[in-house]
Amino acid sequence: MSNNQNMIPEQQNENNKQDLDGKQSEIDKSQSDGSDKTSAPSVSNVVKHHSVNYQAYSDPEPKLKGVKPIFIKESDFFGNKTPPKELWITHVEIYKALEHKIKPQFVRGIQRIKQMWRIYLDSEVDRMLLLTEGITLRNKSVPLHSQNPYYQKDEYITTTVRVKNIPLSADDGKIDRELRQRNIEVFTINRERLRVDNLVTNCWTGDRVVICNKFDKPLPRFLTIGQYTASIYLFGQLKDTDMFLCNKCQLKGHNIKNCPNEWKCRLCNEYGQKMFDCPTFLAKKMGKNSETEKDEQQETTAANVDENTNTEERQQIEALTENDKKDDTDEQPELTDGDDEDNLTHSMSLNKEITAADAKKKKKKRRQKRKETKLQLILLKNRHQNRQKQKEILQLHNLTFQKF
Repeated sequence: MSNNQNMIPEQQNENNKQDLDGKQSEIDKSQSDGSDKTSAPSVSNVVKHHSVNYQAYSDPEPKLKGVKPIFIKESDFFGNKTPPKELWITHVEIYKALEHKIKPQFVRGIQRIKQMWRIYLDSEVDRMLLLTEGITLRNKSVPLHSQNPYYQKDEYITTTVRVKNIPLSADDGKIDRELRQRNIEVFTINRERLRVDNLVTNCWTGDRVVICNKFDKPLPRFLTIGQYTASIYLFGQLKDTDMFLCNKCQLKGHNIKNCPNEWKCRLCNEYGQKMFDCPTFLAKKMGKNSETEKDEQQETTAANVDENTNTEERQQIEALTENDKKDDTDEQPELTDGDDEDNLTHSMSLNKEITAADAKKKKKKRRQKRKETKLQLILLKNRHQNRQKQKEILQLHNLTFQKF
């Protein structure tokens, strides 16, 4: 006691520290020995036994993969009636129903939104398995939907148009102006950016992606915008071959070389026959041929009649001229081989009585009278002939047409 009392307080503090350090080291050793013997499996060891897509629940922001969800309608299970709260389907029931088909660790989420359940899975294989086999809830098979059954896909209100071959230095307003002149309402014009390793960069590709209102009249493949010729691409655009008309089936989109259809008649619009084999075409052709034959026959008959009349007229005119010549010769006295003195005396007497001019006039009058009488007889015989030609004949002979 005396020794402890005589010790300095500083020495006592040092001794206490040494004792505490020794005890702490012994405790650490004992804990380390016990931990080696009774250590629990770590999280990393547990994860190794699961799939590659498995993520620990400690992940603060779990990311869903690109697998589309599966939809369940409560109306398919309960019908049109609204069940009481005690009969509502719970998350646990759906989870247990999925356990019978797939491994539960691949179920990423079960969500209820407005009387419709969404099941999010981790693999596409499990999704296809559930869609083909389905699940059972409360001893009742429930149909599964691959898409949202309440979503009705309406027609596209907008149309995306891709414009190429326009320099980046050119203003996008030219594209807007050209499309608006074609009565197309433009919403936005975006410049496409380059993608490298599925990442969008700040580098432009030069293509303009135009989002505009849906239009009826299709745009051409090549369009002049300012001083540039742009290439236009959009969904449902007509190809160059769509403007061609097939001569075989009368349809657009292909030529006669690539036509898989049958022949189509251009007159009756029936398949299986050509226009040249069509009965209507043949009937029309026969009618035209008969008409042409009739016309040709009429022309030939008219030509024959004209030739006959011409020949008859020529013969009659020749006969008239011959008769006139005979009359002229008949008027002149025939000289015999008598005495020359008798002939001279006879001629002198004639010259005294009739002058030469009077004799010519008389001869002309006689000829005209004879021609008139003969032509009148010809007209009486051939009244069916053309009167115009008869008038021409009379005009040639300086005669007037007389009606009988």
